[in-house]
Amino acid sequence: MFHGAFFNSILDKIPKHALFIQHCISQINQAEQLAILKSLENIKNLDTNEKTVQVFTDSWIILDTLKNRKNHAHLIEKIRTKVIELENQNWKIDFHWVKAHAGNHGNELADQLAKEAASSTENESYKNNTEKRSDQGIK
Repeated sequence: MFHGAFFNSILDKIPKHALFIQHCISQINQAEQLAILKSLENIKNLDTNEKTVQVFTDSWIILDTLKNRKNHAHLIEKIRTKVIELENQNWKIDFHWVKAHAGNHGNELADQLAKEAASSTENESYKNNTEKRSDQGIK
C-alpha cells in the first residue's frame, strides 16, 4: 500500500504533460472499448444470414486485455459478456489487429471518432461513473 506522502512525491516527479498524455490515452482507450461494445450490441440489427463478424482494432492493449482473464475492467467485461451472448446465438466474432496510422480508411475514421467521443460531453456520465467505480475500488 502506498502512503499519501510517498505517492505524492512520486507524482511530483512525473512531468505534468506526461500525466495529461496518460489521461488522454486512457480516455481514448476507453472510447475505443466503448466503440467495440456498441458495435457488438448493434449486430442484432444486421439484416444478413452471414453470422461472422470481424472486429478490427489498432489497439494491442484492448486485444491483450480481452485475452487476460485476470483483468476485469468494466468495459472489457461487458465486451466479453456480449461476445459470449452473440456466440450463444451462433455468431462467430473474430478480433484482428490493424496497424495504426497506415492509411487504412476504416481505422483512421474509427480513431477520429474515438478521439471525439473521449472529449465529448455526452461521454461525461460514463467517465464520471467509471471514476466513481475506480475511487471505490470497483472495476
